[in-house]
Amino acid sequence: MSHLRPHPPFSAAGEWATAYERSAINLPNAPGSDLHPLHEFLLSISYFAAPEDEAGLREIRAQYYGMISDVDEQLGRVWNALRESGQWDNTIVIVTSDHGEQLGDHGMVQKMGWFEESFHIPLIVRDPRTSKTDGTIVDAFTEAVDVLPTLCDLIDVPIPRQCDGRTLLPFLKGEEPAEWRDAAYWEFDWRFFTAGRDGAKWPEDRRSVGHQLTVRRTEDVAYVQFADGDALVYDLATDPTWRTMLVDPERAWVEARAMLAWRAQHTDRTLTGTFLP
Repeated sequence: MSHLRPHPPFSAAGEWATAYERSAINLPNAPGSDLHPLHEFLLSISYFAAPEDEAGLREIRAQYYGMISDVDEQLGRVWNALRESGQWDNTIVIVTSDHGEQLGDHGMVQKMGWFEESFHIPLIVRDPRTSKTDGTIVDAFTEAVDVLPTLCDLIDVPIPRQCDGRTLLPFLKGEEPAEWRDAAYWEFDWRFFTAGRDGAKWPEDRRSVGHQLTVRRTEDVAYVQFADGDALVYDLATDPTWRTMLVDPERAWVEARAMLAWRAQHTDRTLTGTFLP
């Protein structure tokens, strides 16, 4: 089951449009003082730039929160129907999203850039057989690629050997998986994007190729690698808002090597594994 909302345009339905008091809405984090060229470019595009006034920022946030509450209400109807039909205790529930939302943070809306707001998504897993851990919050790094292996594990189907993700079943059982990842990664391929709105022009138009990016996010550092060789390293221990750069070349080199290792391990291999069962 898929809900389009919460998603731009920022317009919640019915009573949810006015459910949140605007004056109580927190304002987003403003852009930092030293902007990467891609960040500057995105801010120059009207449909990616957030409102500049406080009232406008509070409004889009209130509408977005209203859309979340609307989805929550609709999911509640589904859960109640499952209970009434006697299927609730035989149903696995996974709630997640395909992307986040800048919602004014760093001066942007929608899912542009490399910041965590666009890529940090919810993941709720409920299995009636592991009810003892219901409501538990897991702080370990998980990724969207973990959903398929988890589903396979939950329904007792062999996990395809080509999967990059790992099953989350140990967390559902209250256990600590062995050798779990110490970072999360995400990527954005800008080849679909041009300054115009008339569709992709790849490969004739290659202006965006240098802005393809990969992010490695650990507990205290975010390393952003661009295809043109540029890189950003954020000091999350000092500033979790992604606006303060890390001044530690040695640590930056450690993160760069870890990024290179990850890319080598997970790069697209079209034919590799084709004949695996």
